[in-house]
Amino acid sequence: KAQEERITLNQVEHWFLSADERRTDLFTYRMGYLKLAPIRPNQAQGDALLSGLVSSPVSLHWLWTVEQPSLVNGGATDTNQHQAERLLFVEQKATEMCHDWYDEDGAQWNFIRDTEMNASCPCVEAQAKLDIGRFMPHPRCSQLFRDITCTSTLGAQNCYMSAQNVYGSHIGSGSTGDGTTSRFATHYGQVCCYDAQEKLMQTSYQPVVNSPFGELYSPGFPMRAYEFGTSPFQGQYEVPALSGFYHDLMPYFFCCKYTKHRCQLFYWRRPSSGCQEYQPSATGSAMGAGSFNTIDNEKFIFNEPGVFTLLYIPKTVHNPEVNIQIRLERFPNRKVDFSLLGDSMDQEELVQLTNATAEVYVVLEKAQIGVRIRESYAIDIDRVPGYDESMGLLDLAISVPPQYGVQPDGDKTRQQDARRQSDSTKIQGLMRPFPDTNAATSRSSFLSQSEVNSESIRQQLIAKYLIPGSGNKPEVGGTQSREIPSENLFTSSRDADKKFEGFPDVALKNLPIYKSAPRFDT
Repeated sequence: KAQEERITLNQVEHWFLSADERRTDLFTYRMGYLKLAPIRPNQAQGDALLSGLVSSPVSLHWLWTVEQPSLVNGGATDTNQHQAERLLFVEQKATEMCHDWYDEDGAQWNFIRDTEMNASCPCVEAQAKLDIGRFMPHPRCSQLFRDITCTSTLGAQNCYMSAQNVYGSHIGSGSTGDGTTSRFATHYGQVCCYDAQEKLMQTSYQPVVNSPFGELYSPGFPMRAYEFGTSPFQGQYEVPALSGFYHDLMPYFFCCKYTKHRCQLFYWRRPSSGCQEYQPSATGSAMGAGSFNTIDNEKFIFNEPGVFTLLYIPKTVHNPEVNIQIRLERFPNRKVDFSLLGDSMDQEELVQLTNATAEVYVVLEKAQIGVRIRESYAIDIDRVPGYDESMGLLDLAISVPPQYGVQPDGDKTRQQDARRQSDSTKIQGLMRPFPDTNAATSRSSFLSQSEVNSESIRQQLIAKYLIPGSGNKPEVGGTQSREIPSENLFTSSRDADKKFEGFPDVALKNLPIYKSAPRFDT
């Protein structure tokens, strides 16, 4: 009767540790697991358990007082006095383990210099939401993914984490002796938490700030071991989830949860980001039928059919090559004559469902560029007479970090200096169509008449960014300057991609451009 059975946590039926080992060795384990497995008949002490189900890592503090020889009656009595005695015992042992960790972590490399200089938290949550190339919702402690395993930031409204391992940097002095700054991936991670006012929470405020509803003020803190692990995912600080739990979360429990007046010891080793080094990303969007807002604050409407270069960044010693292409369509000719239904046309021929998810996020880890693709929130087209399918318009957003020298406010008068200071290369594509313009961009929120289907803009974009042979008229193609590759990524495959060609959806990317409605050609 599993529903009626009650397990007593103060007693253990069978120990695999001797009394001396429970008095000494038990406190050398920072964490453990719960395992559900059958027991052999007459199983002797020291015999290994059979295979079974193993839980995620858990704290062992509840096991410290079970049949502990130093406690009265082995800690098995449930009186108030003995309960207080057990709590005091856990507090004393947690304090000792907190101090031991404090000394151990202090002997390690000071990783805060890398997390703060190269992954400083956004100052407000709105910046974190847009910076999709460098930050993402926390998998356990965000409003999007929050679950019961989030126990380290209970007082936060929303938390984000670095979307990739924090990159460190150093000045080269090797065989080249060129003195250039090179980047390398570390095993560190950044966590940023925000309060109800969407302001960044600080660990320095923790002793003096009380959040509403009696919850602790618990800000995010950098992690020596990144949540998702580090390649090759098997060494110290590299195992996904396990390393972070051992080196970052358990010390938080020892210093901040299981003992008193030691939380600042933990936060001295894990101070939250102060956002002083944060620079916002340059963000752009393309919505619906061709409304573009570029990463340097240009605005125009452009819906010429074909495959275009959305963003191209040449490879340098500081960044990999980035080549993102976008396939633009006009409204296809999908009007349906319902009078044919049941006569020469079946129901399934009328309905063509849009096979699109809600949201897809793509992060280019080394480049730190993020792309979000989602279906536009538009009218339900099946309610319009003569049509019977979803519009399927896509809404695309892209985020480019500041190391590429793009000014988010559109002030191009400073872009040459910014590019020279960051030693970055020229970025171009539909998301930055005029990279050599030095004039400041208008900051008006509204499109002017000249920006709506402007023929001069249209011809420039076709000439510079259309992949040859990909439009409605195959003989027409962009001149494609030598700076941008002319290969059509929709019809070509690398060797690494061929294993995915067994899926039926692979044919979708090779389809020709839709036949447009007649009104576009007459």
